[in-house]
Amino acid sequence: MGENPPEGVIVNYFLESEPQEPLELVILDAGGEEIERFTSKKSATDPKDIESKDEDEKPSLPAKPGFNRFVWNMRYPGPEVKIDKALEKPAYKPLGRGEGSPAGGPVAPPGNYQVQMKTGPAEITHSFEITKDPRLKTSAKDFALQFELWSKIINRVSATNSAVNKVRKINLQITELLGREIFTRAATEKSLTAVRKAAKSLMNKLSQIENQLTQNQYETPSDRLRHPTMLK
Repeated sequence: MGENPPEGVIVNYFLESEPQEPLELVILDAGGEEIERFTSKKSATDPKDIESKDEDEKPSLPAKPGFNRFVWNMRYPGPEVKIDKALEKPAYKPLGRGEGSPAGGPVAPPGNYQVQMKTGPAEITHSFEITKDPRLKTSAKDFALQFELWSKIINRVSATNSAVNKVRKINLQITELLGREIFTRAATEKSLTAVRKAAKSLMNKLSQIENQLTQNQYETPSDRLRHPTMLK
């Protein structure tokens, strides 16, 4: 049996030799505004950070001599601000594709777009069109409204991520402060009791805010059934 073509915009290109400089592929809208950018440059990932690798990390652009193929998934970028993994407590990893929130932003609506290939001073641009599924009766106006709503949701997710990061950073700073030697000395313990009490009270309030923004009790897949989904 044959395979179905990959889902998305397929970009085929031929390279006579391996580029001396990183290859870049830029997706633009009809007005020339950049939507997304991909590169052949490999990211310097610490081997220790492989497990915490961002789920929606951009795919690398192939740049080997000969024919190459890249598939754009027709999605705009996801939230500008993401959850800081360094501040997130260890939790279970999704068991498979489709579990949890999908990566990426709104799907590009039907219309005209451009793809631009760059390497050093060399640059080439081609136009292409995304057409709607002929089985759909969705109008151009409906597609535009859907895209607008999705974009607003992505912006709200970004704002929520930013708030969660701030709360966690403050709680971490307070925890580190309370762990300093001055708070463990018997001579100063009594005089700092009020400070410690106020700090813990603030941490409790911040944790309540965090728990309204994101669900922190997911440790196994079945926890998604036991505990309600929050904003993030």
